[in-house]
Amino acid sequence: FDIMDKGGVDIIVAGHEHFYERFAPQDFEGKADSKGVRLFIVGTGGAVHHSAGARAPNSEAVLQETLGVLKLELGNGFFNAQFIDINYARRDEVSGACQNPAGNIPNIPNDYNAGGRRRFGFRFTPPGF
Repeated sequence: FDIMDKGGVDIIVAGHEHFYERFAPQDFEGKADSKGVRLFIVGTGGAVHHSAGARAPNSEAVLQETLGVLKLELGNGFFNAQFIDINYARRDEVSGACQNPAGNIPNIPNDYNAGGRRRFGFRFTPPGF
């Protein structure tokens, strides 16, 4: 998380946990930071759900026992995110500005090893950027 925070990443989407949770922008220690990284946990694809446990102070929304997807729209300097359940109901929504301007790819290695675990990053440039 630290390397992504320092590299200028705006949004991280993780999916291991079996629930949905959205966090306000935060630093690498999980403390609120308006210029930090916004984290979405989206583990809602069909596995048995479990409790999110005690909510972190920076948690903005939690959905448990809900199947669905995160619809994420990335634009020039902004993002829109909606969690949509399997009945097509919008259950959570947030939008905001991106700190990293369009076309400025964060400086993150494509592959690195952190704490003995193999991690990877990827780069996506929307058409027209």
